[in-house]
Amino acid sequence: MKLVKSLLLGSAAGLFAVAGAQAADLPVMKAAPVDYVRVCSTYGTGYFFLPGTDTCMRVSGFLRADYLYLEPFRRDFDATGFRARGRINFDVRQATEYGLLRTFVRFQIQRNTGTFVTRGQAALSSSGPFLGSEPTFLAELDQGYIQFGGLTAGRVQSFYDFWANDDIFTTLLGVSDTKNEVLAYTATFGNGWSATIAIEDGTERRAIALPGTTAVATGFDQVDPFQLAPQAFTPGGERMPDVVGNIRVEQAWGAAQLSAALHELRPTNLLVTNNAGDFAVRLPGSALAGDDVIGNVDSEYGFAIQGGVRFNLPMIAAGDQLWLQASFASGALGYTNVDDFTAARAGTIRLNQNEATINPVTGELERTDSFSVSGKFLHYWLPNLRSNIFGAYSEIDYDASASLAGVDPVTGTVVNFGFNDLRIYEAGANLIWSPVKGLDIGVEGVYRRLDPKGRQPEEFGQTIFANGVGNVPSPLFVSRSSQDAWEARLRIQRDF
Repeated sequence: MKLVKSLLLGSAAGLFAVAGAQAADLPVMKAAPVDYVRVCSTYGTGYFFLPGTDTCMRVSGFLRADYLYLEPFRRDFDATGFRARGRINFDVRQATEYGLLRTFVRFQIQRNTGTFVTRGQAALSSSGPFLGSEPTFLAELDQGYIQFGGLTAGRVQSFYDFWANDDIFTTLLGVSDTKNEVLAYTATFGNGWSATIAIEDGTERRAIALPGTTAVATGFDQVDPFQLAPQAFTPGGERMPDVVGNIRVEQAWGAAQLSAALHELRPTNLLVTNNAGDFAVRLPGSALAGDDVIGNVDSEYGFAIQGGVRFNLPMIAAGDQLWLQASFASGALGYTNVDDFTAARAGTIRLNQNEATINPVTGELERTDSFSVSGKFLHYWLPNLRSNIFGAYSEIDYDASASLAGVDPVTGTVVNFGFNDLRIYEAGANLIWSPVKGLDIGVEGVYRRLDPKGRQPEEFGQTIFANGVGNVPSPLFVSRSSQDAWEARLRIQRDF
């Protein structure tokens, strides 16, 4: 029996030895190393290295819910509106021998209802009963640009802008706040100083409207092209982009910026004479049989300048700031933002302005001047409770010829009142509570007053030409009354 056990054990040992020898000849499979996502602290918090690269990326965004009340002035006006907006940002950065290479993409989706859709505009323009508005859905590339060294290319906040309605819920009409397609170069000089020169898409800044369709210029479109009446500038295709530049300094005390812009005005309005030799300015495509087309109204260039300053005020409370800025534009209403009729309404007056008009006597393009001054004070009552108090004053001033009233030579009735000058007053405040990091719950109230200062006939249908068509009208005009409105908003926003 002992012999049998010895043989079995000896056989088993031999088999294990042979198996071990064969296994030693086989390749050994090693586990692949795990490339964990690593934190990238070079550019701040939230960045991580893309696996296998030296490129860092940060993903962020927010979800926002807005609830708006806008004082209604007719029963068919929307008084309330709802908005849900989601935003996601991708910020990708890499250090190179030429400087920072950065790609930024911001995609935004929103759904609007009620006064967020119409703000009373649809009701005002409707010839029949206003039956309400359908919700709207919008998905867009809010920003998307590449930065390489000092070069910026893509869609970004305009380099003209300074305080672009930061940390307030509404859009002030006196504050330039435009995303634009740009190609820019920024030079830095140290100690917080920089200068930028850019070309930007001029169509994003256009402000055009017919005088007969503006509520602040109540009347009718021209029915006779040979009446002496103002005509709105009608732009042609863009030939030259806007040229924008700024000089900026940002230091511990705050920041300051001086901006300027050049804006092309290229009319398609026609200068014509008829068989009788009468001179007129016609809208594009409105030339009649027998007209002798002289050519288009000559092009002009509008311009805008802006100065802004931000003071950091930690001596009051940590995070406190004061923003002040002023802007003047001639032939470039979009740079003072006073053309933005979708942003605000007061009473039954709509903002729907034109950056230039055509003088009916000389056939020359006349630039519209505009001016705005605005400011905001940010104060932290507690580390998680802050307020903004803000306001703006704006003016729109047309050439005197833009307010001329046209008369139908057959009926002798007034058919066009032209454009009227306008003053805009805005003031508001909000209170924002942040119970936890990344969550804001805020309320805001805004008051607006639109004050037309134009001239229009005392009585519709009154003939105001002294000696028939072709003479300068007599000054039988009166000012329209001002109108105002209130709006209130609740906002809940979660940033991530």
